[in-house]
Order: sequence, then C-alpha cells, then structure tokens
Amino acid sequence: MTLINLDEYRFKRSKIFHLGEANEMCMNLLWASNALCGEAGELANVIKKIYRDNKGLMTEEAKQKIKDEVGDVFWYLLFLIEEIAGITLEDVMKYNLEKLCEKYGHDIHDLFEV
Repeated sequence: MTLINLDEYRFKRSKIFHLGEANEMCMNLLWASNALCGEAGELANVIKKIYRDNKGLMTEEAKQKIKDEVGDVFWYLLFLIEEIAGITLEDVMKYNLEKLCEKYGHDIHDLFEV
C-alpha cells in the first residue's frame, strides 16, 4: 500500500462510512450514551483512587464519592433506556435475570419462590 496524504484519507474514509443526517432521537442517543460512559469513567477513577491512595481501604469519603458517581451513572442510564429507547428499567431487570438463568442453567421460577 502506498502512502496517502490527509485529504486522500478523508475522502476514502467518507466513502467507507458516512452517518448521513441524524434524527433527533439518534442525537439524543449519542449524547446520552457518551454522557453515561463519561460518568462510568468518573466512577472508575474514584475506585482507582481508593486502590492507589487508600491502599484499598473504603473510607466514608470514598463511599460518598461512589454514591455520587453511581447516582450520575444511574441518571443517565435511566434517561437512555426509558426516555430515548422507551424501555422500562423493570423490563431490563426481568430480561437480564432470564438471560442469566438461561446462561447459568437456573430455572427463573426458582428465584421467585417464597
């Protein structure tokens, strides 16, 4: 393969993949998913600092920071699934339990016996 310049690369890349016009739902989905990833990254950073700075010891300050970041993750998660995708959290929870029961060989009905 011969070397190409940046303009050639841009042109060839646009021939391979082009989003076209994105509708409002698509733009909201992109925004929410990026925001969710950003907040998950902030949570991971808090956990990294617990390990790095506190030798893995859970302090009250660390718990508060985790609570803060998990709250932000949860907010964007609910926004993404309920407001944009139109799926309820309860539907996701039920589906996830069914999927995991099938994956690990459990009967879903056993989980709900009293």
